[in-house]
Amino acid sequence: MEIENEEILLDQENDESEQENPPVRSASYYYQKRQEEKARREESYSDDDLNILVEQKLEEKMSHMTESFDKTIRTQELKSFLAENPEFAGQEKKIETWWNHPSRRQLPLETVALEALGKKELARIYAEQALNQERESRSTKIGGSTVRREGGAPTLNPDKIARMSNQELDDAIRSHS
Repeated sequence: MEIENEEILLDQENDESEQENPPVRSASYYYQKRQEEKARREESYSDDDLNILVEQKLEEKMSHMTESFDKTIRTQELKSFLAENPEFAGQEKKIETWWNHPSRRQLPLETVALEALGKKELARIYAEQALNQERESRSTKIGGSTVRREGGAPTLNPDKIARMSNQELDDAIRSHS
């Protein structure tokens, strides 16, 4: 009986000491709990769910690369457009801003450039271009002589041609050329 009383007293003392000091858990306890939780989550996913999660993670990782690649392509396309159309050279920032707007990203660059500049600016650009072309054509104009030949060339009509000899016809042709 005494032994039983001692055991009970020891158990009570242990209970009291446990109440005074909270139980201390080691790092291995938390590691094991995390591993169990992870295993439980993985078991709860089906193959389709796992595929969806993998696709989402890949999309997040690849989105930055895709955006930078798309930006590079769009920049190159803008440069080639401006090289082909030098009349838009002063407006490149405005065209690029309009073209990169989400509402116009899917549109062709030519359409967005025309829309960005507007009717008045396009009219001004094309008027300047027409003026420059006219000035250039005036400066390179090659004019013919206005001097007439003496006596002029005989006029030919079908009746005259029918009555002419071969020699007369050859002479008439030479005089016209």
